[in-house]
Amino acid sequence: MQVEDTAPPAISSRYRFFLWMVSFFAVAALFIGLDIATVWPGAEALNLDLALSNERGDYIPAFTDSLLTEVGASLFEKADLFFLFPRVLSAIILITTAVIYYRWGQKLFGKQTVQLQLLLFAASLYLPLFGKIATADSLLILGQVGSWLSLIYLIRSGRTNHQFYLGLFTLLSSIADPVITLEMGIILISVFTLRYDYKVIFRQAWMLPVIPLLAMVVHGWNKELIYFGSGYLQNILYCLLGTLPFIGFVIGGLRDLVFKLKRREELAIILAAALFAGLASGSPLFGFALCAIGGKQLQLYFTPNYPWNNWVRGPAILHLIFALIGSFLLLLGGFVTFRGDGYRAFLGMVAAYWIFSLFAILGIYGMRRDFTIGGTVLSGVLATLFFWVQVYPYFETERNWPEELVELYQDQDLDYQTRPARRQVGRGSKVYVDREDELINNARPYFRRAEILGEDVKTSAYSLSARPGTDTTVVDDALELEGRSVGLLYRFMITDK
Repeated sequence: MQVEDTAPPAISSRYRFFLWMVSFFAVAALFIGLDIATVWPGAEALNLDLALSNERGDYIPAFTDSLLTEVGASLFEKADLFFLFPRVLSAIILITTAVIYYRWGQKLFGKQTVQLQLLLFAASLYLPLFGKIATADSLLILGQVGSWLSLIYLIRSGRTNHQFYLGLFTLLSSIADPVITLEMGIILISVFTLRYDYKVIFRQAWMLPVIPLLAMVVHGWNKELIYFGSGYLQNILYCLLGTLPFIGFVIGGLRDLVFKLKRREELAIILAAALFAGLASGSPLFGFALCAIGGKQLQLYFTPNYPWNNWVRGPAILHLIFALIGSFLLLLGGFVTFRGDGYRAFLGMVAAYWIFSLFAILGIYGMRRDFTIGGTVLSGVLATLFFWVQVYPYFETERNWPEELVELYQDQDLDYQTRPARRQVGRGSKVYVDREDELINNARPYFRRAEILGEDVKTSAYSLSARPGTDTTVVDDALELEGRSVGLLYRFMITDK
């Protein structure tokens, strides 16, 4: 079934230019900063640490990253650049997801609707971030979106090639996280039985639950190596917050979805299957489904007699008000943290976000399609781009403490007169870094790369710890640097156990 667009079929040259411009900005935001960003704590730190260890063969993504890390090490000397190519791979996988959805989604939703859905995906404040980190989260996004689309085509056509694609994407998703994939598969099958014959679904989609179970047995479950593997409520909340630039269309879309589910419309069931599967498993499919629902509603909003105007306008107005308050808080935080330079850096980001959000509101109330689409999309895309171009470099100057601490640790010519309370730590002595402590575990890849990482606290001569930046306690015989793990300031120090 080909679903016709309710919007005019002709695409103007101005709109085509807008599509290419947003695509360029979104791709640029993906690749900017990959070469300078310090490893992020949590899953990326543990994944890269595993990639540099002798156990890297236990996890396929880590093994792949180990090969790419060796390529980076052979080309660059700076430690951060060792991890460039694993991050580039994540960015390429995320772009591949968008391309596949653009090609396959057109037969379901129509070309212009798919374009709007992908525009909102680019404007999302959360999911695109997984194209900038060296974890298998991007592979999970690709696998889940591909499995969802493949299952739809398989149920409706029964063709063998769609069964192959379903198996392939389910395998990719299972490599990233088999438990999330298993939960997703069960929910997808359950929701699709609302419209399709369950016997046909079970006969054709048997691999959805089987492949994750086999992957769990053969490959194991390494949930701490992807960000979606832990923190269910946190990921669901972040997916919801990521839709803030287009929250009005998401709320209106959910209301429209409930209405159409009562009538068991096919497209409503397709979108509901992705939404419920992502929500139940706490997976990125939930965030992608919100983008798809919002994009469909953005297209329907300008049709005659659209019934959910207030459901779109109310949340959009509230978002604009809270965005203004948040902008002032961010400007204040930027000034307090980085003084005048930080204020100016944050100003460009929050101004782009709020001004284009205002344009979107003007378009929503004035029924101006160009203002609505342009303001909604550019508010998210440009805010993300300006963050990585203008704001993040200020954080990076204080986030690169792991590399600096390794260099300081290995330095054999410390100035004892300027650091009277410090002493030289002997070269070759191991430093224990707790892998469970997300304040410091992003130092593990750097310490392992320098061959000074201790695996056991009992056999390590020293240990790494963190104290709040407000703690002024003097620690004797400590090698210390001040820096940030993600946002707040801490004192990072190597001390005797």
